[in-house]
Amino acid sequence: MNTESIPSPKNRNWGAVIKSYLTPKMLGMMSLGFASGLPYMLIYSELAYWMKKEGVDLTIIGFFAWIGLAYTLKVFWAPIVDRFQIPILTKSFGQRRSWMLLAIIGTIIGMLIIASSDPGTNVTRLAVGAVVLATSGATLDISIDAWRIEAAPVDEQTNMAASYVLGYRLAIIGAGLSYIVAGMTNWNIAYLFMAIVMAVNGCIVFFIKEPSRAVRQKA
Repeated sequence: MNTESIPSPKNRNWGAVIKSYLTPKMLGMMSLGFASGLPYMLIYSELAYWMKKEGVDLTIIGFFAWIGLAYTLKVFWAPIVDRFQIPILTKSFGQRRSWMLLAIIGTIIGMLIIASSDPGTNVTRLAVGAVVLATSGATLDISIDAWRIEAAPVDEQTNMAASYVLGYRLAIIGAGLSYIVAGMTNWNIAYLFMAIVMAVNGCIVFFIKEPSRAVRQKA
């Protein structure tokens, strides 16, 4: 390897590096990373804590862990997300953004169902909300991954991935705020608050650009 062509940290233009992450595309990728990480945290961390606090049997809490398998099994419906066109939405937003929008709406609905549930008296309703949230979150991951690959050339993929991870990490911090909200009010309000956060952040879909069909077909 010719190490002379690799700029040393001293010679690197850090201003240009930082500026590259402040482009609309990278900021959009960061926002999508946040949208991807928030549902995952609300299923795997906060929900179990809430149920345990409400005295739900550990066996039932363990069952809820299986709901998270949606993220593992998403490969089975990824071809549908890749090929199937959603009536009206796909024509208006394109293949990738339409699925993002639908998935984000699904995550919001899932959070609202959970927010209106009582783990102590109606675990079934809570399970329905968790299934909707997990399935929609996994579907959102699929559409975001596809958008990331198609929206930027190969030499920008590293930056795109870094922006995604940063957004995902911010989602972990954001999900942690639910503990504060729950402490000040209750977990129903906390999930309602997270649904509002998801809705506001999800508006990024209206501002990012849909990759061209030619690029998608070439990929």
